[in-house]
Amino acid sequence: MLACGCGGGAPTADPQAARSALESVLENWRAGASLSALEEGRPSIHVSDWQRGTGVKLTRYEIDEDRPSGTSRRFKVRLWVDSGKGKTRAEPAEYDVVDRPELVVVRVGDR
Repeated sequence: MLACGCGGGAPTADPQAARSALESVLENWRAGASLSALEEGRPSIHVSDWQRGTGVKLTRYEIDEDRPSGTSRRFKVRLWVDSGKGKTRAEPAEYDVVDRPELVVVRVGDR
């Protein structure tokens, strides 16, 4: 009866749209902007990242790779953060990005 779902489940997030959303989120953090700016933007991006609310500053990032993960794309990222003591450290992180019905970026481990 229904043509959708035959041979596979829901489609994985579009790689380009997912990467663009993640880059917007990380650039927003690096610039010191608020998460509300992302939610009020067009397109709206919803974010969950435990470290954003701790006062830690993102100074640099590199997106290493991505792969499908259910209906999302999972990105491995290297973050350079400064907790306010003038000492920057690199740390690994992973983000899942969903592009429908809304753009959502979630740091793995935040769920």
